[in-house]
Amino acid sequence: MNFLTAPLPLRYFTPDEANSTLREVQAYLEGAIDLEHKIRWLEQESPPTHERDHKIQELREEANRFLAKIADAGVDVKGLRQGLLDFPALRNGELVYLCWQVGEPRVEHWHTPQAGFQGRVRIEDPKAPRWAWRN
Repeated sequence: MNFLTAPLPLRYFTPDEANSTLREVQAYLEGAIDLEHKIRWLEQESPPTHERDHKIQELREEANRFLAKIADAGVDVKGLRQGLLDFPALRNGELVYLCWQVGEPRVEHWHTPQAGFQGRVRIEDPKAPRWAWRN
């Protein structure tokens, strides 16, 4: 019998590890966002030419290099335009995501895979069940 499963994350993060890694990958995310803005501007404001298309391709490749560095760190980019990062974590043996968005000072939320960004809960929320972070 064949079962399809999602690929396992490269690693699981504790909140402290996520915040430490955030310092490493935040610049890559912000760089990729900046490049995406440049690409959109070129696509909307510049007439199609070979030079423009070549420049867009170069910018996409550079953005993809930034995104690859984030992925190599074990972090998922969930929304480039929104600036969303998810850090895989374990909650009592179940997969959850520590969640961060551009503009937030640190990783302070988590959510289940099913709930997504809309279902995020503050890590320090006293109403959240107590659990240990494991990696």
